[in-house]
Amino acid sequence: MTATVSMADLPPDVILKILEAGQESPDVILKILEAGQESPDVILKILEAGQEAIGSLSHEWLLSSEEHLNDRKKLPALDSFRWHISDKGTTTLSMRYPAKYHHYFGINNWQFGPIPYGVDPKQIVKVDSRPLAAKVVAREVFAPRLNKLFGRCSRVGLLELCFDVFEQEAEVDIVQIALRNVPVRELALMRQRELDDQAMDAINDLVDALCPTVGIVISAMDYEVDGLRSRSFYLFLRKLFKRVSTVKFIFGTDGSRPQPFWQDVINSLMNALKVRVTLELEKFDNGKGRVALKFEERQED
Repeated sequence: MTATVSMADLPPDVILKILEAGQESPDVILKILEAGQESPDVILKILEAGQEAIGSLSHEWLLSSEEHLNDRKKLPALDSFRWHISDKGTTTLSMRYPAKYHHYFGINNWQFGPIPYGVDPKQIVKVDSRPLAAKVVAREVFAPRLNKLFGRCSRVGLLELCFDVFEQEAEVDIVQIALRNVPVRELALMRQRELDDQAMDAINDLVDALCPTVGIVISAMDYEVDGLRSRSFYLFLRKLFKRVSTVKFIFGTDGSRPQPFWQDVINSLMNALKVRVTLELEKFDNGKGRVALKFEERQED
């Protein structure tokens, strides 16, 4: 009695290629799949060699293949995804993912970018950069690409949005739609211009939509640090802690605040929020600096 290849035996990219293959099937592929005598890697090599049409496969097998791809837990993950919009409006997408899923994620036409120093060679970083108006790019170019990309992944490890989520409403809408039902582990918002009440509301709405499971990083270099003592900031943090256990804020500083000021801020936040707060203060050569405040849920004794 011959064994058959189940969906669990095949990587999602192989299943996808089979489903996209066409109507004329070489008998060799059918025999390999039915006998279960070759590894998925061998099947993938055959498919990539051009002998990829599998029209003679049974209707039941194709149906079960589609059902397998609809089970999000069985799909590959994106290690990280980054969307950056420069001050001049250039929109850049980049991501990190296992190299073997290059075709599967449907990004063959994306422009290649350099692989940064220190990146695992088993990972691929792909970049697509467009020097066009951000809203035009988002609506006409990136929206369908992101829908396809995230529709084929099980989860995203780090989602990094390098634009102001209050000002870039079109991009935020696209992210929310594309990532619907896709778990996100960490969310990083790295180019917030301000943290006023409207920005805080926009961030909370985004967090409610994406539901990051572990932590959030928010960088607002122009934020006035006196706002850390405001009631609105306390309420903002309380809402974030309903979703995650760790929140990190990064601010700019002119270097004029003495150490007692920061200690007073930490004590006030710890008492008001009942969380653990740690401070990292980095001074630059020009006298200015960067402050990172990390908030973590206090563990019960």
